Amino acid sequence: MNTKPIPAIIMLISGALTCIVTFIYRYPLKDTLLILLGTLITFLFIGYIVKKILDSFQFPRKEEQIDGEMIEKQLKEKDEGKQEEKGNEPVPETKTVEGE
Repeated sequence: MNTKPIPAIIMLISGALTCIVTFIYRYPLKDTLLILLGTLITFLFIGYIVKKILDSFQFPRKEEQIDGEMIEKQLKEKDEGKQEEKGNEPVPETKTVEGE
């Protein structure tokens, strides 16, 4: 799971809501900017905490799963290719008996 943009998304949503609310209630510009700055910093830290919590759960990446399956498939194809070169017959293992 890609958690890198989560703090920025949380911060931007909270900033947008803050701007809308301060506009509706007709706050002066200086007060609006101070409230917005405080909101952005607060929700940035909250976003980082949420990101760390989500990162603590280790989800397997789809790319790694696909790569692993592709490697296994390629290895199987190589093994099948080697057997086809030898006439589709598995090579018998020879055992030697010591002492006779």
